[in-house]
Amino acid sequence: MKSILKKNAKILILVGISIIIANILSASHPLVMKEILDIDITAKEALIKLFLTYFIIHIILVIAKNTRNSIINRAMSKILKDLREKLFCHVMKWDMSTYQKYNSSEIYTRLTADIDNVSSLFLGTMQVVLVDVIYIITMVIFMFFADTKLAIIGSIAIILNAVVSYIFTHKVAISNKIILDKRDKENRQFSEMYNKSKLTYLFGLQKKNEEKMCKTLDEELVYRKKYIFDESFIYPLAITIQAIAIYLILVYVFHINISISLGSIYLVINYIQNCRVPLNEIFTELEEIQSSTMSLKRINKLLKEQGKEDIEEGEAIPNLKGDIEFENVCM
Repeated sequence: MKSILKKNAKILILVGISIIIANILSASHPLVMKEILDIDITAKEALIKLFLTYFIIHIILVIAKNTRNSIINRAMSKILKDLREKLFCHVMKWDMSTYQKYNSSEIYTRLTADIDNVSSLFLGTMQVVLVDVIYIITMVIFMFFADTKLAIIGSIAIILNAVVSYIFTHKVAISNKIILDKRDKENRQFSEMYNKSKLTYLFGLQKKNEEKMCKTLDEELVYRKKYIFDESFIYPLAITIQAIAIYLILVYVFHINISISLGSIYLVINYIQNCRVPLNEIFTELEEIQSSTMSLKRINKLLKEQGKEDIEEGEAIPNLKGDIEFENVCM
């Protein structure tokens, strides 16, 4: 995997640059709006220039995001194609003793399902996490440019939101995993009962099977309620933290330092509100990374196999010529 990433190092650098540019443009909207709010309303020329700047940033942002997505998809598709090709060619060079370590379905799964999981890791998860992290960092930096003390309040609110998102997203992911395991167990029980329906009637196991299935369904219901409870707390807590932060900002502005401009207040409040969704996305995607990295580990395990057949040695056999004879053959 390292050799493939090294091979595509230039395009990966280009991906990083495109992400940074798109995020800076995306976070600069409130910055321009701050200047619009702070400017003297009688200065019409400056006001028009700022509105034009705001409009131009929107247009450039659309172009930058489309360019970023195109570069990312092309880069990751090439990386995954190289990975699939490398894995297939590597497996084709194994000797028979190495083949005997794995069954055919295992190798097939590595070449198909596991590669697809890695695809979702690079094309989806990593992209979302990287974009959101850079976006949040950019917003925090811009807050400090507006006003240091307001930025401190905003940064504390973002950190608290991050902690809440992490705790409850992690709990939701654990509950969801248990629910999926319970569903798998239910499917196995359904299949077993259906395939052995004759034995069920023969030995009178209807009541026992019913109790067994009801117990499994009750266990799933317990974790499903826990899942709903944990998930329902994320949004209200995040909104509460935002409301407290906004209240503290307004108290500070109206009672401690009334010289702070309206634009700076708008900028910090806007960034506090805009950070909630990226934070939730980051911690949700981090849970997905765990399953994708397991697929990557399984692929690397195959790539580390060293048993190879020396296909360069052996006797070269020319095209065989002759007749085919059948003896002692009967219908």
